[in-house]
Amino acid sequence: MKWKRIENKLVKTYLLEKNSEISDRIQALILIADAHKKSPVFQLENNQIRFELQSKKIRAVSKSDFKMARIIDQLFG
Repeated sequence: MKWKRIENKLVKTYLLEKNSEISDRIQALILIADAHKKSPVFQLENNQIRFELQSKKIRAVSKSDFKMARIIDQLFG
């Protein structure tokens, strides 16, 4: 599944075998996101994690959101 643009956000859901697989990946993502001054929104439910990316200042998708999307793909894809 590719990232979709929904309401001025990039959105993607990943399905993993176990919720426990998500924990280490989220911790790594938080460190990376902090370094990039980004705050991805995520929701966890039934072995699925959904991400939303948007630059808050402009309330739209920016180049840095696409960069963060690639990082998330590397961690969760």
